[in-house]
Amino acid sequence: MKRNADAKGTFRRARNSSNAAPSRLDPSLDALLEGIGEGFFALDPHWRFVAFNRAAEKIFALARGDVIGRVLWEVSPNVVGTEFERRYRKVMSERSREEFESYTALRPDRYHEVRAFPFGDGVGVAFRDVTDRQSVTRSPRT
Repeated sequence: MKRNADAKGTFRRARNSSNAAPSRLDPSLDALLEGIGEGFFALDPHWRFVAFNRAAEKIFALARGDVIGRVLWEVSPNVVGTEFERRYRKVMSERSREEFESYTALRPDRYHEVRAFPFGDGVGVAFRDVTDRQSVTRSPRT
């Protein structure tokens, strides 16, 4: 559990630092999240985006500057009432981990593998587009 404690500490330091913008994480954690190759975003306890990596920008066709500091439900009202909302709320309230696959509200033509987990006092979400894998597994064999 050392890794989780380190992530919590980094998240809190970035959020509480007087000289850091509320949207920025510790530089080493930020570099890690940019390098993972998967989409990632983090939400604070008030559902505001506090991190949004380049892969997330590409997958959702949204600029980081347009989402950081804004509430998830405002950026993507289509998420309300979906499996995503239910799972994210469960992670936030129970501090549990959720893994699932689903079409997304922002890109309904794309299928994503999603891992949501406690991140600091909020929720971290890592995801990747698995549409091509789903197409292969669902296509008839010839």
